[in-house]
Amino acid sequence: MDWSTCSPDIILLIFKYLDYKNLVTCLSVCKSWRNLVDYMGQVNNMWDKLGQEAIYNKGVTYKQKSLLSWRDLYFNSLLWQKYAHYKVVNVIKFDNINNIHVYKDNLIVVLDLAVEYYNVETLTKVRKKPYMLDCQESEHMTVVLTSKNNLTIKFKQNHLPFSAECYQYKLIDEYCFVIDTKNVLWVYNNYEGVFVRRALMRCYDRLGSILDINLYKNDVYILKQNGSILRAKGLELEVETVAKVPMLKLFNASVLSMFQKHSIVYNVPRKERSEFFNVVAISDSEMVLECPGLTCAMPHGDIMILGYDDGNIVICNPQQSAIVKNPYLQFNVKDIANHTMKDPAIRALDVYEAKGMHYLFATTNSALFKIIIAHDND
Repeated sequence: MDWSTCSPDIILLIFKYLDYKNLVTCLSVCKSWRNLVDYMGQVNNMWDKLGQEAIYNKGVTYKQKSLLSWRDLYFNSLLWQKYAHYKVVNVIKFDNINNIHVYKDNLIVVLDLAVEYYNVETLTKVRKKPYMLDCQESEHMTVVLTSKNNLTIKFKQNHLPFSAECYQYKLIDEYCFVIDTKNVLWVYNNYEGVFVRRALMRCYDRLGSILDINLYKNDVYILKQNGSILRAKGLELEVETVAKVPMLKLFNASVLSMFQKHSIVYNVPRKERSEFFNVVAISDSEMVLECPGLTCAMPHGDIMILGYDDGNIVICNPQQSAIVKNPYLQFNVKDIANHTMKDPAIRALDVYEAKGMHYLFATTNSALFKIIIAHDND
């Protein structure tokens, strides 16, 4: 049957019998089918579920870093696959930027003496908080690192704040994962209005301390210092080992991040004429990347954004770049700064999804850059 001659009304009738997964497949068949699924999604208010099915890892990072609808977020996610160009629209000087985080239309800037909130569009300051080591927000909670080992978690449904002993933490959508000083991994979340706190696992062995945590769909992946990668399926207490990576270089890595399911990117010392990254292991679509001179790494959907000690920023899809050896986009903040930079090392990165484009925020020790990443029209 020649589907190109088939009436759109007949195709829509067929689409009504498809589940969300198959409708997402139809989105990528051709432009006319994409338009029909888009129409169907808008008329039947299906885009919330369609978007979560279509965007990588249920669109977790996209929704937290935007005010766009699920439909617009889906089309924004496709833009990352197209040729892009960048334009610097703002460079703001600061004293000692420690970190940045994007939540909805807020840019949270963590400084030595305060935490300041800025509007992502205008970069005007909207509020200021007293000094804290770090501050992050999600739709469900605000997490504040008040001192080296003390974390305060405030749920947004009027629960009393909860203090946790903290060695390391990670806020991912509705979950806050906390590793305490006894190497116990705790999970905090708000389930149907009820505050839930539970221990997911404890590492007893000498080389078993936890290096990083990643949430992929409903599974938690845990990287231990001995190179073991564990999975807690569906956030349940039953944990299994799914992979093992060489542990020697992980010991010395000052920057390390998990992405995809349990892929790993980490820094190694820079050598002359170093590549931006080297693939040292790959199996079952997961990989281990060494990055000479890496200072920060930020996964965003299936895209990885990397910052380096010489001021370079690299945006790539690790799966594709491992094959073609070319980054998706690369530039250096020294070339776009409006002042002389003593230390161009990239300290932090984050992204805001605006309609039809992306705002990339990058910081050095003393400057905040807002960079618009735009795409050519079809």
